[in-house]
This record gives sequence, structure tokens and C-alpha cells, in this order.
Amino acid sequence: DAEKIVAGLALIMKIFAGSGPVKGYIGIEANKPVAIAKMSEAAAKYKDVEVVSLALKYPQGGEKQLINAIVGREVPSGKLPSAVGCVVQNVATASAIFAAAVNNRPLIERVVTVTGLGVKKQKNLLVRFGTMFTELIDFCGGITEDSAMLICGGPMMGKALQTSEVPVTKAVSGILILNHSEANLYEEAPCIRCGRCVDVCPMGLQPGLINKVIEAGDYARLEELSLLDCIECGSCNYICAGHERLVQKIKIGKVKLQEILKARKDKEAREKANEKK
Repeated sequence: DAEKIVAGLALIMKIFAGSGPVKGYIGIEANKPVAIAKMSEAAAKYKDVEVVSLALKYPQGGEKQLINAIVGREVPSGKLPSAVGCVVQNVATASAIFAAAVNNRPLIERVVTVTGLGVKKQKNLLVRFGTMFTELIDFCGGITEDSAMLICGGPMMGKALQTSEVPVTKAVSGILILNHSEANLYEEAPCIRCGRCVDVCPMGLQPGLINKVIEAGDYARLEELSLLDCIECGSCNYICAGHERLVQKIKIGKVKLQEILKARKDKEAREKANEKK
């Protein structure tokens, strides 16, 4: 409901109104003219809310990408949107805030998309939290004979699951079931240094170099390569000529780097404590 979403945005804006003038934006990709029209009609009642048509590209929905596209500000490395005076929320959150504040209704459900060639009927469903994936798949007619992979989320950033006995939570946006042709994994080949991964990275990182550093086990160097800025969008995976599992390795690298940073922080805390003795 467009009116509830915009009203929810207005409530969010009231929270921050004490710090000065607040402007609200709703970003929608240009290939969704019906959504843009409905949101624009609902937003017309609010003088400080504007609907913005965005270029069709991936990952346009990332918060740092949205901020840059809509207000032209760049969030510094390692910082949050608040560092440039912005807060980003999705439309589901805005709608839920309206429901809680106006209708006294807690967040107990969300829309989940069930799609892919591995399921018989693709549907958008309003689902209560705790509903099992199995129940949703059955409601959509069940899986096809050539279904091969179950993914929580989308094709670029989703996570493969071993079982459908998984409950829906507020973080579940979709269930994707691939058939054998879609789920086929190419054999990895050595990096040819084509630079495609660098060209498509929305965060300006060097995925190929990061991958080599991770493979070498030089995890401490990942900090200077700004690894933690990676949003795991999967663009480098998609474009890689060698079909390397870049995001998979980057996730491992993030864990290793966070362990190093935690150990460093703990050491500094101990040294400060010893100085006070």
C-alpha cells in the first residue's frame, strides 16, 4: 500500500526532525512506472517527500549506492550513512512502522517471493514469521522434477540451503529454486587478470587481488585493501572470466580479518588496563 509506505516514511522523518530540516526520498528503478506513479500520488500529500526514478542497474538497492544516486553523497570507507547525514530504510520497514505506530500492529509477517524454474508456480505471498519454507513451496505446487538447488534470497546475494525445513524470518525476502541447467557450476580456471571484476565492483575494490591475498593466507593485508567495504553483491562472481568463487572466498577473508582486528583491539585494551595499574 503506497499510502502506508509514505506515511511510514513521514513518521521516520519526524524522529529526526529535531536535528533540523529533513527531506525524504523514495527511490524506484525506472522500469517500474506503475510503482512510481502510485508512490508519486501518495507522496504528493507531503511537501518534504520526493519519489526519484533511478537508473536500471545492479546493485542499485545498496544503501551506499542509493545515497550516491539520490543525493550525490559518498559514504566514506568504514563509515555508516549517518556520516553523511542520511538514513536508509526499505519500504517494508516503513510500512511496518506505520502499522505499529498507527494500528498498534506488531511486525509478524512479510511478503516473500517464491520463484525459479524449480518450483511449479511462482508467487508473492504474505507470510507469517515462523512459516516453514516447505509449506510455502507446497503452497506453490511443489518442486519440479528437475529442481536442483534451494536458495534463500536472490540469485546474486542469496545463500544455498541444504534443507527446506527453515522458518521465515523478517530477513527472508524470497525463496529461489533453480533447476539443473540454472544450478550448473562452471569449473574454475586461473585468473587471467582481465580486470572485469574491478570494473563492475560498486565499492571500487579489487576483487581479483583480494582473492589472491586470501589464497596466500596474508589476511592482515586485507585491511589495507578495504575488504570490509565489500557488500557481497556478487557482481565480481558474475563477470569473472575464470568463474572463480570470489564472493565465497571473500566471506572467508572477512572472518579471518575480523579475527585479526578483534585480537588487535583486545591487545590494546589489555595494554591500556596495564598502564592504569
